[in-house]
Amino acid sequence: MNLDVIARVAEGKIQEGIEEGKFDNLPGKGKPVVIEEDSSTPPHIRIANRVLKNAGVAPEWIQIRQDILEEREVITALLGRLERESRARRERITSSDPADPYFQRCLAWHHKSRDEYLRRLKSVNTSILKFCMCAPQTADPFTPYSITREMQNYDERVAVPETAPPTTNEGQNRSGLLRLAALAKYQKSRKSQE
Repeated sequence: MNLDVIARVAEGKIQEGIEEGKFDNLPGKGKPVVIEEDSSTPPHIRIANRVLKNAGVAPEWIQIRQDILEEREVITALLGRLERESRARRERITSSDPADPYFQRCLAWHHKSRDEYLRRLKSVNTSILKFCMCAPQTADPFTPYSITREMQNYDERVAVPETAPPTTNEGQNRSGLLRLAALAKYQKSRKSQE
């Protein structure tokens, strides 16, 4: 059978139904048709999304998107807080002695904070990858963090002090805190070998 014939028969049946008033009491009559589904989404996912929507649950990609936005805000706030804490800790360092307990706590804090910041960046990048895998093509994409660039920014803003504060020995050569800590560890291991 030719498609034109089928189309004419279908059109005739629709016209008969209109004339007989079979379409008069349909729900949504006189209202615009709302097409909420993305035509690029596969049919089986559209069905799942419709079921989730009717149950009041957002599709996975929408939840991931919300999580990414929230985590980015947390990362921005975390960097600001760590920068303020780092500045305060550097101001309280009173000794350039790497064996000083407060000095060691500052180094441990810096290392732990840097690891936490890096972990959060990687977590967001993983969420962005998940988002890209399950979001429809029409969703606004996210740009993942450049880990190298973000960590350089972190190191500039939340830096371990390059020089220790002045001590009574004004002529003493001052090095960065990490270098002093490494030197102290080396000297300690050397003494234990003797």
